[in-house]
This record gives sequence, C-alpha cells and structure tokens, in this order.
Amino acid sequence: MTLEISDIVKVSATITPQGVLRREFGIPLFLTNDTTLPTGAGRVSVNASMPDVESVFDESTEPYKAANVYFQQSPYPKNLIIARWINEDAPAIIVGGSVSQLSDFQAINDGSISINDEDFTGIDFSAVTAYADVATTLQTALRAGADASLDQVEITYNAVKARFEISTGSVVGATALLTHGTSAATGTEIASLLGIDNETSIFQQGADAESLEDALTSILALNDQWYFITLDASLNDTATVDKVRSWVASRIYMFSAESNDENVVTTGETSSVFAQVSALKPERTFGTWSRTKDYKSLSIAGRFSAVNFSANNSLITGKFKSLPGTASDNLTPTEQTELERKNVNYYAPFSGDDIYAEGITFAPSVYVDVRYWLDWFTNTVQADVYNLLRQNPTKVPQTKEGNAAIKRVIEQVCRQGVKNGGIAPGQLSDALTLDVQQTTGNKDFEGFLPNGYLIYAAPITELSQSDRNQRKTTPFRIWVKGAGAIHFVDIQIDFEN
Repeated sequence: MTLEISDIVKVSATITPQGVLRREFGIPLFLTNDTTLPTGAGRVSVNASMPDVESVFDESTEPYKAANVYFQQSPYPKNLIIARWINEDAPAIIVGGSVSQLSDFQAINDGSISINDEDFTGIDFSAVTAYADVATTLQTALRAGADASLDQVEITYNAVKARFEISTGSVVGATALLTHGTSAATGTEIASLLGIDNETSIFQQGADAESLEDALTSILALNDQWYFITLDASLNDTATVDKVRSWVASRIYMFSAESNDENVVTTGETSSVFAQVSALKPERTFGTWSRTKDYKSLSIAGRFSAVNFSANNSLITGKFKSLPGTASDNLTPTEQTELERKNVNYYAPFSGDDIYAEGITFAPSVYVDVRYWLDWFTNTVQADVYNLLRQNPTKVPQTKEGNAAIKRVIEQVCRQGVKNGGIAPGQLSDALTLDVQQTTGNKDFEGFLPNGYLIYAAPITELSQSDRNQRKTTPFRIWVKGAGAIHFVDIQIDFEN
C-alpha cells in the first residue's frame, strides 16, 4: 500500500476574501413621477443605452426626453438610472403583455375572466372592430361587478406598445387592489388573449403617496449605484428642490438642479428657487439655468459620469464642456453677472462657441469636479484600508510595521489621485503649513508638497493604553494639494515696430 505524502507535506489553499468594492461614482439618478414605472420593485429602471429607455417609455414622456439628451453626451456616459417617486396616491395597475389577433376576440360571445376573485362571464366581443372596442367592452363588464376596487376601473389599449393596460382609476392608495386575470368557472377564457394573465403581464398594487425622503430611501434599497441626482422637469418646484438639496447635504451624493425661471437672471432678485438655494451656499448642489427645458443638468452629469478615476489625466472640469442635444442661451452681460453672483451655471455661446460655465457648486469657490473627486478619494481610501484589514490572513499588527502597511495603502490611493489629475505638487497655505509643522513636529517644513500630498501618523509608541486596549492605531493625517483647473488666462502683448 502506498503511503500518502500528506503525512510528510501538508498543503492547503484558501481564497482571499474579496473585501468591499470601491463605490461607483458618476451614475446619475433621474427622479420622476412618471407612472410608466410601477410602484414596487420595478420602480427603478437601469438603462445602458437609448434603446433600453425606448423599450419602457413613450416618446412623449419626460424620462424619454431626458434620456435622449443624456445619451448624446460624449464620451459615452455610464448607465442612467430612472426611478419613480410616488408623490401622490397611486392606483393598482396591470400592464399587459402580447395580445391575440383581433379576429380571435371577434369570435367570442361568451368571454370570461376572473379578477379580484370575482368571475365575469358572458362578455360579448363579436361586434368589436378595434382593440379599443375590446377595452371598452371589458371595462363595462368589470365596472358592473361587485368589487368596489373595480367601480372606476379604466381599461385602455396602448397602440404604441401594442398592449392592454388596466387601472383602478380614481380608486387609489394602498387599498386599491387588482389581481392578474385568470380563468373563470365557465365561458371562453380571455385573460391570456388580453395578455393580462400571470405569465405575461406586469402588475402593481395601489400605493399611498410617500415623501421625497422615503422615496430616495426606497430607491436606494433597490439600487445604490448612483451618485448624481437630477429631477424630472415637472418636479423643479422650490419645495422639491429644497428637499433634495437638504437630503444630499449630509450624504455622499450631488444634486444637479435645473431652473428655467426668468427671475433667476433678474438683478438682485431673492425669490427664485436658485436665489434661495444660493443663499444657503450648499457644496453638494449645483444649478444650471436655461430658458429651454432640455435637461442640461442631466447632460452635464452625464459628462462627469464618463470620468474613469483609474485612467491618466481623466478628471475634468465642468467648464468648456459641450451639452449636445440642448440649446445654448444668449445672455446679456447683466444676466451673466447675475448668474455668476448666485454661483449658477449656464450654457452659452462665447464668440459662437457653446460652452458650459463655470462648473461651480452653490458654495463659492467649490467646483463640481473638486467635490466629485474628493468624494471618490475619501471612499477609495476608506475601502482600500478596510480591505487591508479584512483580507489579511492573520492580522495587521499594532506596531510600526502595521502603521507602515496602512500608510502604503493610503499612498497608493494618493498616487492614483496624481495619475487621474486630482492631485499635483504645490504650496500649502500658511494656515495648513503651520498645521503640518504643529502636527508633525517638523518646524522646518515650508509648505511645499513635492508629491502633492503628505501622509502622517504619530509613532505607534505614542498610543495611549486605552486606545491600545481598543485595538486602535494613531490617527492618520493626509494633506492634499488639488491640481485645480485653469478657467481664465490674462495675456499682455507689448509690441514695438
């Protein structure tokens, strides 16, 4: 008998835990109250291209119009997430699937269907001449039933999508109920012919109106991949804009707001939604004004979405960018001054060249690209340091070597920040120079960061016993010099003949 070599050499293999993924940055959420999307899990639609949008929304809808602008952006933007806010009580709805030939209905004079546990029989379709007649005939039959949820039922035929759609109409809220169509006890079954049986139809129960905050919480539970928030044009009222502005203020998201209010360009006015937001100076909200409702706010978010933080020199400034599919606004110098006073962005021709300007948030001197990049940087440092702790097969020791390992991870992220254009060598302000001197004890530090960043942690030997018992390390500090962007150039030419 041959002996096993495992008696001498034991070998095993383990797969390193994946840890956490870095967060996705740049994908926009388009928040709409369009009822095309249902009220349940289907309230969130992820779209990689315009054909994806066309398969769900009609051309007349705002999500379709917005997406048509978004997907014209170049470079090609990331996915567009469209999600529904149920801002008023909603009816129960059945959106049918494929329907049978009209002749199949015309051959039936004893149609039957069971909805909401009630049988409807003897439905005569023999005289119908169009699918709309089928819808009217069925609607009359259901309204004559005993179920109160069906008293105001509305049945229509959507010729564009070639499907029947059933709604409880004015019976709305959580008490509005519908079930898929099933076979009744007698008669010729029509649920499958209508496409409203369980196999092919999309179904939702009625729902009570929800607050915007509850809507965003519910949407996040279904999909948390988005970063920018933009609004359906019908939601650009002052109350809604302020609620979104408030929601993003304490979260790692940005709100790309839009206004078409002429008051915004009126000198000194204080009543417009952008005047009110500007007074609060939020750095996670940026506004775009235009006379045309063509979703410039979503287009510029789409341009930012194409940033690849792993690539060389990939970080962009908002200024100078094109917004394809949208119309520029001819501004007077007075109007331009008023917009810039409020830190509101605009899309206008400069000597005939349409550009977006200035790419700034409502917080003075805080540009969208800086806030955007810093969110990426913070999340990446957090995720990568966590993964160092999580994926280590033994432990990261509470020693000088352990701190050095953490510093190496942070430095890798900083180097990536230099690579993508967020960090550059430069001189710190006097205040931060003094901060470095006092924190590090290096009194000779003169404020210049040759790498664009400085990472410091006090020696692990200075750790208090209380922190050691809690398995903490000494705090890390990172000083970073942003690469910025050039928006203005002043050139003087001295000529002598």
